[in-house]
This record gives sequence, C-alpha cells and structure tokens, in this order.
Amino acid sequence: MKKGIILVLNVLFVIAIHNDLFSQQADFRVLEDSLYKMSERIWQQKDDASMIACSENFSAAFQQVLALPGSFEYPFDSLKGIGKLTADDKRFRIFTWNIHESDGRFSYYGIVLTGGANQRVFGLSDSKNKPAIVSRPALTPTDWYGALYYKIIPCKISKQTVYLLLGWDGIDNNSNSKLIEVLSFSPDGSPLFGMPVFHTAKGVVPRVVIEYAEDASLVLRYDYQTLLVPSGKGVKRKQMWMIVTDHLAPLDPRFEGLYEYYVPVGNTYDAFIFRKGKWLFAEGVEANNPSTGKKQEERKPLNYNLFPPK
Repeated sequence: MKKGIILVLNVLFVIAIHNDLFSQQADFRVLEDSLYKMSERIWQQKDDASMIACSENFSAAFQQVLALPGSFEYPFDSLKGIGKLTADDKRFRIFTWNIHESDGRFSYYGIVLTGGANQRVFGLSDSKNKPAIVSRPALTPTDWYGALYYKIIPCKISKQTVYLLLGWDGIDNNSNSKLIEVLSFSPDGSPLFGMPVFHTAKGVVPRVVIEYAEDASLVLRYDYQTLLVPSGKGVKRKQMWMIVTDHLAPLDPRFEGLYEYYVPVGNTYDAFIFRKGKWLFAEGVEANNPSTGKKQEERKPLNYNLFPPK
C-alpha cells in the first residue's frame, strides 16, 4: 500500500513538472506544496527501507524542481527538516537533510544548486565509509562526507574564493561530531569537498571533524573573539574573526582517545585562525566579547582576507 501511495505521488509530481516546463514560468508554490507532502512522508515511515525510499524519491523530485528557471530565488520555506543555505555572493545554494536509522546511525542527503546564467543541480551521495574518506581532499558529489550544514564562510585561497561549511554529523548512539568542510568548484563548475588548508597538531588535513559524547553540547561557530598573543615577556589580546570551538577532554584520563567520552572542559576554547591562505589551529581563545554596543557582524575584523573590503 505504501509503495502504491508513493508511486501515485511521483506520477502526479511528474505531471506537475511536465506542465510547468511548457508554461511561461514555473508555479513554485504548487511544486513546493507537492515537495512538502513528499518530505513529510520521509519521517512518517516506520522502517529504514521506507524512509530511504521516500528520501530518495524526494531528492529526485527536488532536483527536478531546482533545475527549473527561477528556482534559485525561490525560498522553499515550507520544507521543514531540510537545511537551506545560500552563499552571500549567490554562487550557490546547498540543501541538506538526514534520516535516523534503526541502528542509531544517520544517512545524509544533499543538493547543490549553482547560481548565475548556467544554473546547475548536483545531487550529493553520502559515503557509507566515512573513516576511509575523512583524510581525502576533493571529494566529488558521489562520495560526499555527509552532514547537516548550518553556516557558510567565504574566504580566498590561492586567489580563488572557496567556502567553509560548518556542519553536524550524528555519528551513532554514542557520539556526535561537528565538522569544518571546504567547498570549492572545479573548472567545469562541479562542486568539490575538502582542501588541505587546516593546520592542526596532527598535521595538515582537508577537513576538521570534532567528535564528542552523545549527551554533550559542542560550540562550533564563526565569531569575533580574542586571541592571547605572546608579546615580549607577557601576552596581549588581539581581536579577530575566527572559527571557535569548545576545548574537549575525556571524562576520565583512562578514556584518552575514546571520543565518545569527550566533553567540553568549561570556559576554555580553541580556534582556527585564517592567515595567508591557511586555517591555523590556536588554543587560548577568550570567548567573552567586549561590550561595544554593536552587533558582532558590524564590528570591523582585522584584514585577514576573509572577505573583500566593502
């Protein structure tokens, strides 16, 4: 019965798409309503196979809609449970969502829609073996390191604008992770994920994955903060834009290296600072912004080429 209902919805959706292709302009309100009904069905399913089937059907239908002229500007606000981000320069939009499977793991789905005159749509396929690809740069849409993204940060690397993506990945019932990913575009316009620009204590890596205990809450945000910098015999405070995260430690020293037991230690924060095309790891960040009467986004950061001058 469920398969029959899904099939009917797909047939009706194809008819709606077909009609819009031959009209002057797509009626995105009608199409969005169909997408909304399809997306709602994903999380109403009671078993993994049905959730996966509904999610794949929704992804295919959503990609058809996004391929229509005018889709880049349409908000699709009614699609709940679907993350929607747009780059400040309108270079792309990215949509992500997930399903929670019965074994506690998550499967991720995503779509990249590029802007401009030659609008293109790229479906993202979640890799089922993340440990094997975590250290690989330039992942393609077919072997994507799946996550739910919540922030886009543009920066210049080798005279090319690339985009940092902050995201969340619920690993399993024991731990979660947050990550910093790099999205760039190949010469043919295809999206690529990962770039070896993060300088950490463990070496240079193409993406940062921070795993922590399931019951813990981790901060990972782009913020205007204070870094303690050595100066002569003392230190001075230097304010700048950076990616800030909680400093983690195991609940007990015996759990060293078992990240499902790692939690924030308190008022101690680490950060990644952008310098000369590299994101450098730093400890000793003061996460207490001085009161200036201005919103954070209005404060003028030091010029580390994070954004072009206004």
